Amino acid sequence: MVRVPAFMMVVAALIIFLANAGSLVLQLLAGRYLAPFIGSSVETWTSVIGVFLTGIALGNAVGGRIADKYPSTRTLAGMLILGAICSLTMLLGMRICNATDIHQNLPLWIRIPALAFAFCLAPAFILSLITPLTIKLMISDVRNAGRITGLIFALSTLGCLLGNYLTGFYFMADYTLDQISLGVAASLAVLGFLTLLIGYHAPREEKSDQLPEKMEDSMKNQLWRAYAIVFTASFCGMSLELTASRYLAPILGVSLYSWTGIIGVMLAGTALGNFCGGIIADRGKLLTRLAQLAIGNRLITSILLFSLGAIIGLAIAPLAVERIQKMANIQIPMGYRINLICAGCGGLLLTMLLLPTTEEKIRMLKNGIARTHILSTTLLCAGLATICILAITAILQQMTIYENQLVEPPFGKPFYVTYGYVETITQLVGHDLVRQIVGWTFALFFIPMFLLGMISPQVIRMSVPDISHVGRVAGSVYAVSTFGAIVGTFVTGYFLIASLGTWSMILLIALVLSVLAALVGKLWKNSVLLFVGSIVIGAACFGMMLVPSISNRFDLETRYYAIRVNYNSEYHGRAVASLSLDHLSHSFVDIDDPSFLGYTHEEIQGELLRLALDHHPDTKCLVIGGGGYTFPRWVDYTLPEVHTDVVEIDPGVTRIAYEKLALSSRRIEVGYLLGSVGVVLSEQMKLRRPSQITPIHMDGRQYVSEKAQKGYYHLIMQDAVNDLSVPYHLMTREYNDALKKILAPDGVYLLTLIDSVRDGVLWRAAVRTMRETYKYVYLIDSVPFYNDRGEHIMANGRHVLIVYGADQPIDLNGLHAVLRKKVASRLGGQTAMGVGALAYPSFTYVLDSDKLEAAMTTPVKKAAFGNIPILLRDQYAPVDNLMSGVFRDREEPERD
Repeated sequence: MVRVPAFMMVVAALIIFLANAGSLVLQLLAGRYLAPFIGSSVETWTSVIGVFLTGIALGNAVGGRIADKYPSTRTLAGMLILGAICSLTMLLGMRICNATDIHQNLPLWIRIPALAFAFCLAPAFILSLITPLTIKLMISDVRNAGRITGLIFALSTLGCLLGNYLTGFYFMADYTLDQISLGVAASLAVLGFLTLLIGYHAPREEKSDQLPEKMEDSMKNQLWRAYAIVFTASFCGMSLELTASRYLAPILGVSLYSWTGIIGVMLAGTALGNFCGGIIADRGKLLTRLAQLAIGNRLITSILLFSLGAIIGLAIAPLAVERIQKMANIQIPMGYRINLICAGCGGLLLTMLLLPTTEEKIRMLKNGIARTHILSTTLLCAGLATICILAITAILQQMTIYENQLVEPPFGKPFYVTYGYVETITQLVGHDLVRQIVGWTFALFFIPMFLLGMISPQVIRMSVPDISHVGRVAGSVYAVSTFGAIVGTFVTGYFLIASLGTWSMILLIALVLSVLAALVGKLWKNSVLLFVGSIVIGAACFGMMLVPSISNRFDLETRYYAIRVNYNSEYHGRAVASLSLDHLSHSFVDIDDPSFLGYTHEEIQGELLRLALDHHPDTKCLVIGGGGYTFPRWVDYTLPEVHTDVVEIDPGVTRIAYEKLALSSRRIEVGYLLGSVGVVLSEQMKLRRPSQITPIHMDGRQYVSEKAQKGYYHLIMQDAVNDLSVPYHLMTREYNDALKKILAPDGVYLLTLIDSVRDGVLWRAAVRTMRETYKYVYLIDSVPFYNDRGEHIMANGRHVLIVYGADQPIDLNGLHAVLRKKVASRLGGQTAMGVGALAYPSFTYVLDSDKLEAAMTTPVKKAAFGNIPILLRDQYAPVDNLMSGVFRDREEPERD
């Protein structure tokens, strides 16, 4: 047997690490490249991920056969150089689409997958050829196949982890898309040419590649079994990853930091699982000795089993306390006794059921622990860890954990185990948002992903008959694993989350893993697996009955949001219904009074719409981002002559507005209400007429670029948000240019964003970018920019601000005249109520040009971008990076 040189091992490991880092960078860039042509919807990202995974699956399948035939560094170098060339396909694709508009000839439902394949398949496929080849080059003995495979998978996952963090936090903040793509291509090319200089070829096998017929049949059966296992496990892993982002969105919000943090923790868990799974697959000497010690010593086994049972008992004790207290009105101190009883019973039960008999110990010590038992135990533990996600969250709902301060639960010390666990995590991660994201993702999802990452190396080791088949077996197993992830991506992204919700989705994943473990390990023949499997399967089947709070957490869970309506909210002393989209309180609605707007930035929009209506009796208004439909409902009620189109990407949001927030297809006209203040000046005379609101469900950019009529709208208001941030592709110069084409010649564009006047970088970038398209750009707030002495105030803290863009200056005198005229006309020309002055309250305060220029050039403290002038383009739009200060300071109350 010829050993692989240590130098070659290091080179192969470095190549697989860097190649996968480059692949992940390209995957993150793909969504940005494609957004101008297919939007940034769930379908877009699902297609990008699905196509990349398809390329990975095909690359591993083909790469495995190449590896067995041409196992040399020359082949590896060729793959790297070809990968460098294919890294430029997205760059070229964007230029072709911009130059020809060829994509507009395809309907959107065909265009999304077609462009995703055209932009993403080639680099994903070529870079995935590398993995089976590096495995082949590093393995010289089939007995090490598990460890080497696990190491390669771990390094590839760590490479993806590095690419994820570098792209999200650094590359996109400092470089354009083309610069990053060229950097990846150049790095791969240099790596390829350096690899070409090594000249290493894997040792040739003396044995023929042709296996005996019986062994060939056995190998095929093993492979089909392996395919089924890794397909199902990868389906569950990808489904869990997609579910995690939606599961944590109501707690942590949605931003670059949440996505990057979640993906990072998932990849870290998978990487560590790959590495440990490889060691377990080969059953190294240390692992075998530890297992034999635990099995052979009755005292050690008893202690381990009793401890495990006690932990399980303590975990379920709080639920028992809550149920018993409700039924029998028992005092809280009884919880201590129930804890001890549950712990003792659990420990004794587990010890009696699972302690090996003398006969079993002799058999296990003689024959060792079967690989199928280890694999099925891994799957069962993954299912159990997935169930624990819900168990922990159910208990934590009784604790104040989503605030800066963690307080003791209402039932006191019966929750002390979970309370201590959460308190430990809180102390470790702190209250900083980024640390909270990493901490909570780690606490809930790291262990399940770690266990799922252990599966592939074990399966590959069980399926490899000899060294000559390592490449094709590893490649085919990894390809099927990736195919399972593809199916998981599409099925979960398109259907399961929206149909089942995140809690039921997690229960389903745990159930599937448990059933798979039962089939792999023949649960009915093993008392240990039977007991643990019964716990997991039972918990998965009856989990929703054990946690009553699941069913009423949200009014609707869609592919985009967890939507909740609270009818007991209060806004400035007024009883209202509030609409929450994930972590953001998006809208306040007075069910009985459609003239109520709530947020003062909507008052600004209403005043400017009145001004537009004064100039154009047939005013057309476009609202991008429906939310609670508060503003469109106000327009339909107060200004019935205005037609309002509302572009909302999530049909579920519109559904909730109609079902729960009093939006109706038949509007009720009621005399006249004084603006949105709610003062009735004439008696109500109800008349039902068809609503002037037209909901449009699609990505805002696609509607503006392709569906909207040119020169049609007199006022466009953009209020689309991802949590606190505006979607990046709705902030660029190219998007502003498209908006201008659908505006009337004297039309106005109002951009809503959340930022700090004094320290904000985003609003400065937005103003600078809008100046590239519009002659006049203003910053508007709902409170004065000046104090009583006329001194300019650079307000601190985050605001809801409006950036005004048009080809004519804002007419404030005309605005005030319109407001006075409206009130006077309803009072029959009377001035008794002070209408001769300005009785109508105005919320529109404009920062004058000189002060705006001074603010634009004022150095921004604590800003990552300093005073660098940022111009947002499709090639460079680091919107979340510009919002970093707002995300980090979101615990502070915002001022509207």
